[in-house]
Amino acid sequence: MLAMECILWLAQNGEQSKSHREESPSDESDSDFDLDEPEGYLIFAMEAPSTNRLVIPFVLASAHFPAVATTEDQPKKNQYKTLQFTDFHHQDWDMKIEYYRDEHGYILTGWQKFSTQYNLKPMDFIRIYEPVPRLHPHHFLIKVEKKEQRMDPPEFKDENLLFRIKLDQSDIDFNRVFLAGDDVMRNFPGVEIQRHSGKKKIMRFTDAKGKNWYMDIMRYDEKKYMMMEGWDEFAKEKGLEVEDLIRFYKHVDPCHSKHFLIRIAKKRGTGGGPRLGQPGGGSGAGAGAGSSSQSYKGKEIARD
Repeated sequence: MLAMECILWLAQNGEQSKSHREESPSDESDSDFDLDEPEGYLIFAMEAPSTNRLVIPFVLASAHFPAVATTEDQPKKNQYKTLQFTDFHHQDWDMKIEYYRDEHGYILTGWQKFSTQYNLKPMDFIRIYEPVPRLHPHHFLIKVEKKEQRMDPPEFKDENLLFRIKLDQSDIDFNRVFLAGDDVMRNFPGVEIQRHSGKKKIMRFTDAKGKNWYMDIMRYDEKKYMMMEGWDEFAKEKGLEVEDLIRFYKHVDPCHSKHFLIRIAKKRGTGGGPRLGQPGGGSGAGAGAGSSSQSYKGKEIARD
């Protein structure tokens, strides 16, 4: 709802802001950079949900961001662009953008570090400005507004558990995780990727605190899929260890077909709660191939 209000506000005031930008002379004051009044023009504002990658609605940013490919058959060199955001402490943040068709928007990789430094919460707000002067066409200003609002956590139902994986040493060492192909095909509709295609798809997982994690998934071999980019940020923030168990759930109100829930059961003795009973490994991930996985429906589940 808040994002829609922003869109309506921009529609009503966009022409006035454009006219002001064209007719008003720049402020020639000798004062220092003001943390409350940016040296630039507001181009859009939106909620900054707690995510490792930020998704910006296409309708908000398409007139201001550089053009990127919106279909897979367009040249690969046009798939990504790098934007430079300067915050109000003069720190620069380089973030890669690409088009994310599942949510019809731009997805920013590199957002996790910014989100962590500003301790963003689910209902916080950001404003994006075109700076004056501007270093280059891909340069923007970013301002954070903290909000004291509470967001209800997602609902994890036992009957919606899809499957689980148990982490081994190679998962921790190489910051990636394998999913058995059978589990992916059976539980993640729309994620099938042909072997040797080199293609990736983006999945969205919501954790128990309501934070969304965007992770790239790709076909590793005939029997396995692999998640790496995005998973590494999740593993670092959660402090994942060998023998921790990761559980994937169906979302009761998903944003799209690649949106699921994710939950951790810490191994015994780490203070993170009890682990699940027996390790997985029966779904085809393969011995010595990293994380093992197992479908797990209709069984009692320990709480983390």
